[in-house]
Amino acid sequence: MRRSAVLLSLTAVLVGSTTAVHAAPAPVAKALQPTLTQLKAKTTLPILLPSVFPVTPLKGKPLYSVVSAKAKRWDVVLGYVPACNGANVCAAGNLSVEKTARKLTSADGSKVKLRDGVVGRYQPLSCGASCSAPSIAFRAHGVIVTYQLKLDLKKGETDRGGFVKVANSALAGGLR
Repeated sequence: MRRSAVLLSLTAVLVGSTTAVHAAPAPVAKALQPTLTQLKAKTTLPILLPSVFPVTPLKGKPLYSVVSAKAKRWDVVLGYVPACNGANVCAAGNLSVEKTARKLTSADGSKVKLRDGVVGRYQPLSCGASCSAPSIAFRAHGVIVTYQLKLDLKKGETDRGGFVKVANSALAGGLR
């Protein structure tokens, strides 16, 4: 009798004390923190920036960003040198958000499943007269978010998998 009363009391304590614990979202990736500050000063559109950002600056130098914003769009050009302006030789990538009713289609790439039921579109590296870095696009918070980046991946990791991690970290971080 005493043993069952102790077990019953212990069960009540354990059940009563279990609450969902939600970790705070991871901060914006260190390389993008100056970009976040610039974006907050220039736009009222949603800002979704990743915490996972496998783009390595050259020899420990920072990534330089050029931020532009309009009423329905913001763009960030990331470069390895100041004022790169997206030239292939010095570009690390582009980040953008566009407020539009347009739906993502197969022209935006192949479907990828992201967290929370979000479906993105992945576009692999494409080359013609010059090469275009791989990209991922997804819709969240009423905007289309696009990341076109030169990822520095671990051995065996694919661009597609790397972009899914980047996009999922942005979705997990929520609005910044």
